[in-house]
Amino acid sequence: MAIVNETIANVDLTLERVTRQRSQIGQLNEVSASLLAESQSLQQSVTSIAGREEIEMSQYAARLQEMQSLLENISVKEELFSPDTEVHQGVLTSYIKKIPDVQAIWSNRTDGTFIYSEPAAGLLNAKRRDWWNGAINEGEYVSRPYVSAITFLCYIIQSD
Repeated sequence: MAIVNETIANVDLTLERVTRQRSQIGQLNEVSASLLAESQSLQQSVTSIAGREEIEMSQYAARLQEMQSLLENISVKEELFSPDTEVHQGVLTSYIKKIPDVQAIWSNRTDGTFIYSEPAAGLLNAKRRDWWNGAINEGEYVSRPYVSAITFLCYIIQSD
């Protein structure tokens, strides 16, 4: 009889845990749906701010050339040839501190993962970004101006 009571108690405990897990899964699904809705709303806001108009690049030519030169100087630094996060952090952070127009700076592996990024890129992978694909496919690549999730207006120049 004790074994039967213990079995019944274990079954009740298992059912309680399953019910709690289902509730937690439901809550996670709600959070996920909410995050998706917020993400879509943010995307619509960013798109409306950025517009779909072509931007005349000639007015930015001098500044773009200056930034391109800066990135070329960074990209030939021998210490960046190895994917050491601390080394990349030291080199890249020094540039972001020296040049106030640089609001974000990063380095990537060829698989799209970040070696170092400031601000932190978290778990993002650059493979989905046009600038990364352009740099991988073409070497040096200057992206079109776009609205950045970090700064809301950013001109990114990526040099491989």
